[in-house]
Amino acid sequence: MVHPAAGVDVLLFNYTGYPDYTSYFLADNGLAYLAACLRAAGHRPVIRDYVTMDTAERLHDPALFVRVREMRDRVRAEILDAGAPDPRTVEQALALDADVDLLNRRVALEIADELVLEIQRRDVRMLAVKLWSQPALRDVRAILESVRARCPEVRIIAGGGHVDYFEGRVLTDIAALDAAAAGDGETALVGYADWVAGRLPELGEVPNLFYRRDGRVEATARRESLTFRTDSHTPLYGSDVYPAVHAPASKMLTIGFEDSRGCQFACGFCAHPLKSGGLRLRPVDSVLEELASLNRDHGFVNFAGSGSNTPYLHASRLYQGMQDRGLDLAVNFFQSLRDFRVHKADVLRSAHIPLLWVGIETADQDLLIGTYDKRRNMEKTKEICEFLNENRIGYIMSLIYPSLGEDEDSTRNTVEFVQQVGLGHVVIYPPLLQPRTPWMDDQHVTWLDREEFLRISQYGLEETENKVLPPMLGSSALNGSVLLNGRTYSEIYCQNVRFRAELDRVCGGTRGHQRNIGFTDELAPFMRQLNRTFAQTDRSLANGDFASARKEMTRFNELATAGSVARTRTLATGWDAPADPVAAPSFQMRTGGPA
Repeated sequence: MVHPAAGVDVLLFNYTGYPDYTSYFLADNGLAYLAACLRAAGHRPVIRDYVTMDTAERLHDPALFVRVREMRDRVRAEILDAGAPDPRTVEQALALDADVDLLNRRVALEIADELVLEIQRRDVRMLAVKLWSQPALRDVRAILESVRARCPEVRIIAGGGHVDYFEGRVLTDIAALDAAAAGDGETALVGYADWVAGRLPELGEVPNLFYRRDGRVEATARRESLTFRTDSHTPLYGSDVYPAVHAPASKMLTIGFEDSRGCQFACGFCAHPLKSGGLRLRPVDSVLEELASLNRDHGFVNFAGSGSNTPYLHASRLYQGMQDRGLDLAVNFFQSLRDFRVHKADVLRSAHIPLLWVGIETADQDLLIGTYDKRRNMEKTKEICEFLNENRIGYIMSLIYPSLGEDEDSTRNTVEFVQQVGLGHVVIYPPLLQPRTPWMDDQHVTWLDREEFLRISQYGLEETENKVLPPMLGSSALNGSVLLNGRTYSEIYCQNVRFRAELDRVCGGTRGHQRNIGFTDELAPFMRQLNRTFAQTDRSLANGDFASARKEMTRFNELATAGSVARTRTLATGWDAPADPVAAPSFQMRTGGPA
């Protein structure tokens, strides 16, 4: 296709501050896909992804972190012993967090200097930033303000789920932004780049966009992407576009891919339908071509479907297609298990499945229907989990505690379910109110100042980063804005911490995150290294031993680019294998979740 005007240089920027856990380091498929869409339209994208091991080390002050770790332990001990931290402890923790904020701001402004140098060197005309709803957003705002002051001619556009939560107020709260992309972000991003290049006369022609006009924030019409299901833009991971992927031990090379968008359900807490609408399946052949291309070009072996709830039949067809094409890959999906069919699961038995992410939320049937609007039969779910256990298919079970409307009976039902199922990692989140979701108007939510909540929740609720207190424990503004189940967010957080400790005691595993789980013999060496990488990187984020984290991530990435699962077994021979390997290997793996 010949474009009427030359394309522009675009810098795609990603920064989350200090990573809360290992999953932050995964290669960002969204950025790689957006880069592909921009390049297909004749623009010149480069990704500057600062969510890396190097950035984490820059944000780690050893002396400061000793004090942070000690204070975290003290806060947790007081929650477990007394039900809440002592007010004097909270005051001291906030003072320590203020010192950490100074470190974070210094590093953020150094990053701004680096972006400005690149913008000036390459004559970049458009900066696209991925926004995250967490404390580091304050530093991202400072970065953008610094760039704007020194590069006033550069157009700055934001994207990411944060924009779908907060919509046009993103431009009100971050003055350095010129525009923000919502919904199918590639539609707005490419259209905005075309406008910057002079191909479009009016911004109003660009779909899915919030922009400034005559001092007001305007919104254009929403439109689904025309390329998602019809065109194949394979994400770009080459060193010329995504250099962080090629830097040693910088990103963890588990590669996301889009199998679907939107969702066929509308759970009360979830924002996926707001961003992507109803379920849209990507053609099986298109997905398989992308996996084959990335495997061929980069040797990638480990892939994770990014659909919010990949239908069971769609996932089965993808696994079957991989077998038919001889793609020897380790692939996992998000699954609610509502449409899982045990009697049609032969292809899953023979597939290499590292993990299925299973959103349980609660095992109480009444809460599932009344609070979550999640039409799931828990007896059937238990049968499916037992099938996964028997066939050594790993899964992560996510819970929300306390649920809106939680009581002693519902808590007991969830604990008993976790006990009975026996296997599967457990991640336990507090209830997070996300703007525009049905939970915002749930009967168990009492608003004291809704506008203040929208203002302050932009900076996260549960994320700790490199500090002591998450916002829900340390923010007086947040705690003065809303009650859940008649409790402040600080009380909810303490309730969550105590529940996790109780689940650990009853069911086993550190903090409710670790329990035994089995994988196939063929996948065992790969999963052993995946487990070690997650465990060591999480420890390193807490203690600053980044050399050990780099060692394990380097080994993982060697396996993750091996070209086939079979090849991972050869490469991993002699890598600290257990003295007595068992026929059905069992590992403990820790994954993400609040601290």
